[in-house]
Formats: sequence, structure tokens, C-alpha cells
Amino acid sequence: MLRKILCNYEFIYNGHSFKSFGTYLGDTNNPKVAKQKDYSGDIICLALKISNEELAKMLNTKYWDINQAKIEAAGIHFRQLEIYFYPDK
Repeated sequence: MLRKILCNYEFIYNGHSFKSFGTYLGDTNNPKVAKQKDYSGDIICLALKISNEELAKMLNTKYWDINQAKIEAAGIHFRQLEIYFYPDK
């Protein structure tokens, strides 16, 4: 069964708070595998309305190497990050 990947998040960037509830990240047939993915880069890109390449330049890395540790090191701090699926079962 195809499930929607959704998230609730809040992060701080340049003194501004960004938050959203029920943000759509994509679809999956395998929630176990999708749950293991690091969506922090995707969430930052959606919230700031930038591409993965632009975020990679901000982080001084390659777009395929974006992860939450590099985002935190750049001063973007998540207060909340919850990934969930719909339908639940």
C-alpha cells in the first residue's frame, strides 16, 4: 500500500523560527526504509524555498552528502522533527 510521508518540524535559522505540521515529503511503499532516511535537508529546502544544490553551497558540501549533523554545524537547529506516514497502517 502506498503511504504518504509527512512531517512536523520546527527549526531556527538566522534567528527566525520555521515550523510546519503535516508537511508532505513524498510517497513510499516501504515505511521501514523511508523512516531511516534523513529528511532534514529536504525539509530545510522546502521551508526556505531553495534547491538541494543551494543548500549544499550553504553547507559547503555536495548535495548528496547533506545530513542533519552538517545542518546543525551550520547553525540550523531543529527543535522538533517528527516523520510519520498516512495511512498509519
